[in-house]
Amino acid sequence: MKRRICAGIGVAMLSAVSVSAMASTVGKVFVAGDGSDNIVVIDAHTNTVVATISTGAASAPHNLVASPDRRYVWATLKDAGQVAKIDALTNSLVATYGTGGYAPTHLAVSGDGQWLYVVNNTSDQVVKMSTTDGSIAASYDFGGGPSQAYGPHDVDVSPDGSQVWVVDEARNVVSVLDANLGAVQTDIAVGSRPIQATFSIDGSTAYVTNYDDNTVSVIDVATLAATGAFDMGGGGGMGPMGLVADPDGSTLWLSGTAGNTVHGHDLTTGGVSYAAIDGLIGAHGLDISADGRYLYTSIFYDAISTSRDAVAVIDADTATEVTRFRTTGAYNLHGLTYVAPVPVPGAVWLFGSGLAGLVGLARRRRG
Repeated sequence: MKRRICAGIGVAMLSAVSVSAMASTVGKVFVAGDGSDNIVVIDAHTNTVVATISTGAASAPHNLVASPDRRYVWATLKDAGQVAKIDALTNSLVATYGTGGYAPTHLAVSGDGQWLYVVNNTSDQVVKMSTTDGSIAASYDFGGGPSQAYGPHDVDVSPDGSQVWVVDEARNVVSVLDANLGAVQTDIAVGSRPIQATFSIDGSTAYVTNYDDNTVSVIDVATLAATGAFDMGGGGGMGPMGLVADPDGSTLWLSGTAGNTVHGHDLTTGGVSYAAIDGLIGAHGLDISADGRYLYTSIFYDAISTSRDAVAVIDADTATEVTRFRTTGAYNLHGLTYVAPVPVPGAVWLFGSGLAGLVGLARRRRG
């Protein structure tokens, strides 16, 4: 009997180890080093670089997005014409897949995690790829071809999963397609050189940064109509780039690449809710922690240490910079994404209780 109990405990302990390996207790920030062919991983608790992932020579990782279950991070490899699949728990490269076009810039994952949408910027197209094997299930060509300087830059999946929104910086529109990329349902006119889009927390509104106009367009998701725009402020020339909504839906945060700043826009009143956080030279990628406490932005040039490339951490409650640190091994930083901790499955805790019971039983038998 003792052997059976011990064997049971041994198997259970091995199971616990394997399940625990599937969990993470610390949030991470993945940052694309467009000029260094690698991605750095930051421990969001200690604000230190804990891993550097090589994406191959002449790959130029540009933008990133996490899968809905936070198990994987996907990155566009702009110069290689590929996307990279990264294990978010082990911080390792799983595979790369061709996107069927040139200069993939941004990407989005469907809500069920099965599909990846990627825009090939200079090929003027968007593709739908399987997240399982990277196969291309569908594509839509906007007609410009590889001869144009730039085209679609960003892509997002609508909150209900039925549409794909493509931000086209050449045509100054957001093209709304069905999820199978069969046809463009409508083109929504926005400002000059739109760069990125995001949806409000309740899914009713979309926001689009217009780099040349210094504005953010506001779109009604239900009617697919632009309802207005607001100025980023700063006297113009801020170059709004990245944007992310606070988890409570009260604030839209914007990075101003040309203005070297991050602004918070109060969505409840329509005004700029906080003074700008300045000195963030070339502020580009932008994301927020799951609890809404901290903002992370990639900056091209760290004026504090007079060296290239760093990540700034901003307290979203007080709109003040908390810290800034170099991303050693990565430069020409572009997109970044915060990946929340993956909780230990409830089964592990149930197992823990059972294991404690087995140990107690063994002790009683020995006594």
